[in-house]
Amino acid sequence: MKPKYRYKKRVFLNEEHNKKAYIIADVRFGSKYHSPTLEIGDCIRSINLEFDIENDKKLLDKLEKKINLFVGIINDWAKAMKEEIDSRRTEPELIDDEF
Repeated sequence: MKPKYRYKKRVFLNEEHNKKAYIIADVRFGSKYHSPTLEIGDCIRSINLEFDIENDKKLLDKLEKKINLFVGIINDWAKAMKEEIDSRRTEPELIDDEF
């Protein structure tokens, strides 16, 4: 029987088909044997994050706190990256005038 997913997403990050940067995320419905995963790969390396889900309330609270922290850091990082991109578009290019 095919697993049922609460969430499943696979996205390639580059437009070029030969560059395999990607994100794969999945959460299966009520699976005891498959932890929710988030896999991020660039053209060379990848990381795979697994999040064990237990039925204990304290452990669920801790996991939720970790997920919220993770999301906050990613959102803050994305905001800083966008600001850096915008600054490079608007600021004049620095020229090294040392000979």
